[in-house]
Amino acid sequence: MQFDGVDTDCRKKKTSTYYLAKLAHSCWSLNKLLPKSDDDFFDFPSIAAICRNIIELTNLCWYYCIDDTDLLESEFRFLLYDFHDSTALNSIFENLGFDMDDNDKLHEEKLDYKKLIIEHPRYQNLTAEEKKQVKKGRKSTLQNQFQIVESRRINSNEFHGIYKLLSTHTHSTATSINFLTHSRLHSTEMDKAFLGLTIDYTSSFIADMVKSIGEIWHIEFAKPDSKEFIEHFVEQLYIDI
Repeated sequence: MQFDGVDTDCRKKKTSTYYLAKLAHSCWSLNKLLPKSDDDFFDFPSIAAICRNIIELTNLCWYYCIDDTDLLESEFRFLLYDFHDSTALNSIFENLGFDMDDNDKLHEEKLDYKKLIIEHPRYQNLTAEEKKQVKKGRKSTLQNQFQIVESRRINSNEFHGIYKLLSTHTHSTATSINFLTHSRLHSTEMDKAFLGLTIDYTSSFIADMVKSIGEIWHIEFAKPDSKEFIEHFVEQLYIDI
């Protein structure tokens, strides 16, 4: 609502509002899944999948919109962003057999982005393997989730542990199936413990993204309590804030 109808020439600021909209949708979905009482149906694997998505979303928002990079680096990151988007759309349409009037235009757009990337000064500094992956449209970022966390000065050991927990449930691995079976046959206490840990940790990422986007748009909190609430969770996220 804050950004409805607002426009800006700054790519970082503009894209941050897109990420914020996606965050709001994901949080509403998460809220629908959270049990409101002990008698409610409890689907921790689905909760874990959404929490992982939220954490990845906030990391990517930081990478594209918040990180203090020079203009050349930011420009290259958004070229990869656009090229990856264009490549994915082309792949979807081709595999599903969609016949659209602008199929050729979409393909030309993909080639245009690829040309701009190859000619960009930042591209020349990539390794041979990175160049190969970039040209195929397989890399939307030059850092993975773990590298982004390290760049953000977030405790990497804690992140690895919780991210592994969330990924285990997201991918329905053997551990996820065994967790689920154990909780149904015995008790849900372990799931509830994981839930508390997961929601608290995810909330810190959400809070930091909200605070950071507010700062780049120069928006102040309307209520002191809201500011205090957000900053409480942000302080838990960083190693030496």
